[in-house]
Amino acid sequence: LLLDQRKIPKSIEYLECRSLESVIEAIKLMIVRGAPAIALSGIYGLVLYFRSLTQKPEFSELQTRVQSLLESRPTAVNLRLAIEGFQKVLNRETFEREGLETLTRISEDFANRIFSEDLETNRRIAENGADLFGTPRPI
Repeated sequence: LLLDQRKIPKSIEYLECRSLESVIEAIKLMIVRGAPAIALSGIYGLVLYFRSLTQKPEFSELQTRVQSLLESRPTAVNLRLAIEGFQKVLNRETFEREGLETLTRISEDFANRIFSEDLETNRRIAENGADLFGTPRPI
């Protein structure tokens, strides 16, 4: 689910993405905004891609999908960095060696790790901000 950031603050609406293509479209339409959110959405879009497969594609097909994702917001540095990280974890050698189930798990693990890192970054920002304003730190 992606919060449609074009609608806030007047309303809170979510877009359900069930495919990489729908995530790409959401990024293009600026439904999702903010560098970390764009990167996370894109990487989870790749997870959706793997989950949708019934058989392992050719590596070139994955690269085509990754390129389409990158082109959804070509100036998004965080998206590019996340994709580069994804490509290091799921490189050609790993792709050729592993089966679809393992590739799906690798993509999920990578996306979840990026998500956890982003949560930790935001928690630290909140703690430092709270200190600046003399308010109690969040638990």
